[in-house]
Amino acid sequence: CIEGIPLFMVEMWVGQRFKAGCIGGFYKINKALTGIGFATWMIGFFTNLYYNAIIMWTIYYFVASINKSLPWADDCPIDGAGAECCTNTTRASHYWYYEALKISDDI
Repeated sequence: CIEGIPLFMVEMWVGQRFKAGCIGGFYKINKALTGIGFATWMIGFFTNLYYNAIIMWTIYYFVASINKSLPWADDCPIDGAGAECCTNTTRASHYWYYEALKISDDI
């Protein structure tokens, strides 16, 4: 918070003053500062990718919860040997890993 707010204010000032985005604004100040603008753009890009994944998980769970019975509240499936698959985990975590994320047993 101590560094974030002043850096945010500097970026806003650069954008308003030079009427450009993060890369172009720092380029107009000095060509050597273009890397700061590019780094700012990359941080925003990867942060947006991360948050979009979280939002999609939220939407997935919301749509799955509309069913009459919650899929993660059902009994655990039985594997080929006749044993219950949820011996080491809860039903909710089994649903998360094997139904939502589709993780294989090899991982």
